[in-house]
Amino acid sequence: QHSENENQITACNAYTTPDGKHTWTSSGTEQDVFTAASGCDSVVIYSVTILHDQENNVSISSCDTYTTPDGSQTWSASGTYQYILPAIGGCDSIITVALTITTFDLSVIENDASLTANQSDANYQWIDCNSGLTLEDETSQNFHPKHNGSYAVIIERNSCLDTSDCFVVTSVGIHDLPFSEVIKIYPNPVHDIMYISFNKPWQHIAIEMTDVFGRVVYDTSYTDVQQIRIQPGLMDGVYFIKMATDGKEAVFKVVLE
Repeated sequence: QHSENENQITACNAYTTPDGKHTWTSSGTEQDVFTAASGCDSVVIYSVTILHDQENNVSISSCDTYTTPDGSQTWSASGTYQYILPAIGGCDSIITVALTITTFDLSVIENDASLTANQSDANYQWIDCNSGLTLEDETSQNFHPKHNGSYAVIIERNSCLDTSDCFVVTSVGIHDLPFSEVIKIYPNPVHDIMYISFNKPWQHIAIEMTDVFGRVVYDTSYTDVQQIRIQPGLMDGVYFIKMATDGKEAVFKVVLE
């Protein structure tokens, strides 16, 4: 008398019987007949259900970084990524992520009494760091404060927000002074060395010195300078120093002794 045994098997992608005789890559039924020493047959029925990996494609936009729902991966750059989640029946769920990360350039250019956000193609809102309040109508990339103070910019891109550091502006109103009033030359008369001082660092200053006959005896320029030391090495007499920057000019009379 023979016996029958049925094995119900669920496997992922493929199943091979322990003796290696049968392999399934799709669901199905198969039977094996084994003859015992007593002459009785033993019939084994395999009822196999094959499950397959699930593949899913998703597009995601995120600010700065993105972490997968299971917490296994974190990405900080745009690109295409894959991660695997355990799924029903021991099969994997393979997730392909087309990821777009929005990043910010939060640097700010300081130029005298103005500030410029380096980040382009964005929305801007300048704020007063001392009060924490937004500044009405100050929503452009360039900001010209009406008063000295500490300021930052909130930048919005692709529904993401970030805020720059605070920048202190101290030169509002200085340019309202005549150019000649922000320059000091000393000592005058000059015996050997003279100094030219400015109210703040200037990005570019051109200096020309002429004698009473209009002949140029000294001609040079400086960048990012607030004080200049000059040793003329000229004959005693009266000279004129012309300084120019950003379309402004001033002329000073000096006496060398």
